[in-house]
Order: sequence, then C-alpha cells, then structure tokens
Amino acid sequence: MTVNNNQRDGAMQYAPYGGGTVNYEPNTLAGGMPGEAHAYPTSQTHVEGNLGRRKISLTNDFEQAGERYRSLSHMDQDHLVDNIVDSLSKADKPIQKRMVENLTKADPEFGKRVAAGMKLG
Repeated sequence: MTVNNNQRDGAMQYAPYGGGTVNYEPNTLAGGMPGEAHAYPTSQTHVEGNLGRRKISLTNDFEQAGERYRSLSHMDQDHLVDNIVDSLSKADKPIQKRMVENLTKADPEFGKRVAAGMKLG
C-alpha cells in the first residue's frame, strides 16, 4: 500500500531521503501526490473547558510573507530576488509560473521582480 503524507520516509526521519521526488502539495512532479489529508471527525476533551479540533479560519496564506519581504532593506530585497531567480531558473516552467503567482500574492512588486528576472511574460 502506498503512503501519501508529508512525513517523508517515516516519522522523525533525519537521514537523507530514500525515495520519491516530492513531499509537498500541490506539486506537478508526482501527479499531485501527496494530497491534503482527509478531515478527521471532530473530538472534544474536557480540560478546564472544551477543546475542539477544526480547520483554522485564516485563509490568507500570503500576507505574512509579503510583510516579511516589505520589512527587508532594499539591498536584502535585491539579494532575495536574485537568489530566488537563480534557484527557480532551474525548475520547469509551470513551477516557475506558479511560484511567481504565489510571490505576487505576497507582494505585487516581489512577483514582478522575480518574473522580470526569470524573463517570464
């Protein structure tokens, strides 16, 4: 049976990875696997009140990354963009485009600068 989760090669694995190309989602390299885990039924435990398990309501996954980018000095922003462009230039085009979309959601200038560095239209 194939296991599709983000505990690559078993729990608490610290040695070099033994198999597979990706351990994150969404991805384009492994047919979308691993996928997001199925929701578990909610449960409650009494400890000075009720605790519940549920998905958090925060849906802005990019705000904090944008704040971090804007908090950097101009020189640090330049270095970050250069490093991302260098590393991302080795990836496939669909991955490059998705990454630029994510960076643009964090900060429009950030995404534009990386796209320009990658010469993406």
